[in-house]
Amino acid sequence: MKIFVTGASGALGRCLLPALLEQSHEVTALFRSGGADAGAGIRAVTGDLLRPTSYRDELADVDAVLHMAAVTHTNRFAEYYRVNRDGTAALLNETKRARIGRFVFVSTRAVGPEGGAYSDSKAQAEELVRASGLQWLILRPAEVYGFDQDEMIGRLIESAAAAAFVLVPGDGSYELAPIHIEDLVLAMSRLVGKNGAAVGVLTLAGPESLSINEWIDTIGGARELLPLKIHVPLALLSIAASTMALLHIRKPPIVKDQVARLVLAKDADIAPARRTIDFDPRTVGEYLAAQEVV
Repeated sequence: MKIFVTGASGALGRCLLPALLEQSHEVTALFRSGGADAGAGIRAVTGDLLRPTSYRDELADVDAVLHMAAVTHTNRFAEYYRVNRDGTAALLNETKRARIGRFVFVSTRAVGPEGGAYSDSKAQAEELVRASGLQWLILRPAEVYGFDQDEMIGRLIESAAAAAFVLVPGDGSYELAPIHIEDLVLAMSRLVGKNGAAVGVLTLAGPESLSINEWIDTIGGARELLPLKIHVPLALLSIAASTMALLHIRKPPIVKDQVARLVLAKDADIAPARRTIDFDPRTVGEYLAAQEVV
């Protein structure tokens, strides 16, 4: 299968592209820049979602589009809609123009207007995909760990497994269902190529959905630790995020809509994914046990 991939320069893309090649797919990847190091076997294209002429010719003879490109952390809320919604609209139009039947859209579990601008932009993009008339599949990954300790779930696992204390947003009652990067990549690579059989919305999460407090106890217990939980009021986090936005900090540790995104209720039902493919993600406990062996 010939697959056109956007968002290939991110951490997920760097892990996913080799997996697609291993399944004998031909992969063309769209990069804003830096496509030269895409890796052997990948056809790299430099372009911009919002400038369709920069990639239009590359869609000829493509069997499926995998759309992962997105803005995830910014204090310029209009940028979420410009890239996540309008960029998706442009790519959908080009997909239809090229008569490509299959469109796989990587969304998020944190989807909906109650989750702030990012979550709302993803919800609006999902609606565009549903209304496209294409054979579509929407994937909603959970919090990903195992590749980037700078992400919140990576920092949480690292701190709870080794530190004397852990900073907890709010009262810690908000649930997470983290998935290991290898399990997510395996599921996505199988689903993209599952032509005709995989249609609809699938949540790709870990097998356990627990509150942040419960995760800290579970992870700490696996290391025979009981880290102190220091709860940081959500209002204080919001003030800090707004202050950093006013100061125009280039890469702030938190952006203004992340608090709303955190408290948003999220779907953790992975049964549809289990029925569609052999989806059997590991637990965080299994990951920690494997790390101990190493």
